[in-house]
Amino acid sequence: MSASRSVAFPDLGAASVISLPFPIPALLTLKAAGEMGASGGELSPARAAFLNKIGVERSRFVSLHQVHSRSVVLGGSESYGAEADGMVTSDRRLCFGVTVADCMPIYLYDRASGAFGLLHSGWRGTGIVSDAIRLMAAHFETNAAELTVMIGPAIGSCCYRVDQDRAALFRSRWGEAAAESRGGEWFLDLRRANLDLLARLGVGQIIDAHVCTACNTAFSSFRREGAESYAGMLAVTGRLTVPAEATLISNA
Repeated sequence: MSASRSVAFPDLGAASVISLPFPIPALLTLKAAGEMGASGGELSPARAAFLNKIGVERSRFVSLHQVHSRSVVLGGSESYGAEADGMVTSDRRLCFGVTVADCMPIYLYDRASGAFGLLHSGWRGTGIVSDAIRLMAAHFETNAAELTVMIGPAIGSCCYRVDQDRAALFRSRWGEAAAESRGGEWFLDLRRANLDLLARLGVGQIIDAHVCTACNTAFSSFRREGAESYAGMLAVTGRLTVPAEATLISNA
């Protein structure tokens, strides 16, 4: 049976990076940290500086050319820049990174083997977590009951307005609770879709780091700020040093 717990977010004020409550280090830069640059290509100056701050050499850092898919790869130096949206590995020397700004970062950790993963999940990529768990089972003998999975900050159902066709498609894939109608308009619920999916998969520990990136201005939001103004935030996990200025987020 899955055990779920939620995360309490304080007033983040001018915080630039948060440290999330996860069995291994898990960070997310915020709007105040600025644009972290696209994943999978040459490191931007801001991204390179942040990796240096958390003690991650370029040779240990893996990120992908994100394409809003459900593709998951075995993470390693050879997979840097691959067209995919998720990485898993048993190599504890590595650090993974994905870029988000309303889409959901999903962090995975196998408490039995030490294997871990990081995913980028938007509406198109919802379900990627099941593909990641399947890949971990095939390569690391991961049992879902031994997994801790954290769904990170993302746009909430309060703000994720879509047209009726997209809502109908999402509901057909992930259940009626995954989209709701209010005042004649439709809203997607990425959080509900993923929580329900993780429970069905039998994930042993689920952490719900629930905060709406469109509502909370400490986060960067594509929907709130627009394509020309938003700043990509960097989610990272793996072997890294939590910086002294990181705001520590606690369990509720």
